[in-house]
Amino acid sequence: MAASSDCGVRYIPLYDDSAKANAAEMVARLERAILPKTRAVGITWVHSSTGVKIPVAAMAEAVARANRGRAAADRCLLIVDGVHGFGNQDVHAATLGADFFAASMHKWMLGPRGTAFLWGRTDVWNELRPTIPTFDPDAPEPWAAWMQRQPLPPTQAKFVSPGGFLAYEHALAVRQAVELHGAIGRDKIAARIGELNGAFREGAAGIAGVTLHTPRDPELSGGLSCFEVRGVKPDNVAKRLAETRIRTNSSPYKVSYARVSAGVMNFPEDIDTVLREIRTLVTT
Repeated sequence: MAASSDCGVRYIPLYDDSAKANAAEMVARLERAILPKTRAVGITWVHSSTGVKIPVAAMAEAVARANRGRAAADRCLLIVDGVHGFGNQDVHAATLGADFFAASMHKWMLGPRGTAFLWGRTDVWNELRPTIPTFDPDAPEPWAAWMQRQPLPPTQAKFVSPGGFLAYEHALAVRQAVELHGAIGRDKIAARIGELNGAFREGAAGIAGVTLHTPRDPELSGGLSCFEVRGVKPDNVAKRLAETRIRTNSSPYKVSYARVSAGVMNFPEDIDTVLREIRTLVTT
């Protein structure tokens, strides 16, 4: 999109050392990077490369400050990739302050693959244009515009649901995933995931030969922990843990770390087990 519209894209680091990430510094770095010509800011709620949880609400306030005095056509939008926070944090996505918030359903929501959602503020949907006409029977306008070769009316949320033929059995199963979380309780899920993953980070931080790259502060971490084992490549950490029936992985990025993530299906004993096996990796 940037190439086709001839607009610029800039990437900024929010922290230099992920384990020592600081909320105020991250917000300040973002705020300094927003220029008069900036029209969109994209952030990730929880970085899957480091496990750092970003202070989205505070960043939304920074974007709001940057928008003061701007005309509506010049405002900067805040777009959030919420995939590793949605479903494990006791936060309502609509209260974070984002203009658009997107997340897949197959991770923390325990839903089917190939399903996701996009939430947007009522007053910003017109900033988008659907790329294909939806098959949603409650939104006939995009299809009619395509059929008649006419301009699209102002975009509404229902206009951007996918067209084409879906894996309907997956889409229809989303409701059960949402109902499961509702039955357990968002607060209980968040507390459980915070407890288990916090215990892992505390334990990992105390193992000589292990470097924890995710902050131990619960305000800056969630359900994902990234770490290194001295002398063992991240892929090999995951492989050797798999040999003991512990399912982990390594982050698929330029700088890769081993990752552990405990969900609501885990128990405190599972954390003890994975920490014990990691200790054996250091000593072998």
